Amino acid sequence: MKASEFKDWIKSIERMSRSQRDKLRERLEGKAGADTIIELIEQGQSDERICPYCQGTKLYRWGKASELQRYRCRHCNRTFNALTGTALARLRHKDKWSDYESDGSRVKCT
Repeated sequence: MKASEFKDWIKSIERMSRSQRDKLRERLEGKAGADTIIELIEQGQSDERICPYCQGTKLYRWGKASELQRYRCRHCNRTFNALTGTALARLRHKDKWSDYESDGSRVKCT
């Protein structure tokens, strides 16, 4: 977004009704919550990452998907992220991840 567009958007907030501002606040807080959760998940991993498929340790970054860093294993050539093999692996609504009581980075799927 260009700086001028952003300034116009900020000015438009003043013209919003109370309910519109409340909805905007909820959306922004939900986004911040998802960002915080992703950051915690990625920080929770040890410095020495291991491939969840072959337990290989020679990995390299392979872009990002859904704001999570992906990795590719040099041994088996499979890609994964911090959530692969966890209870949070296929969940799509990041804003609702905090509703889950268990720490998804430690719970393995069976």
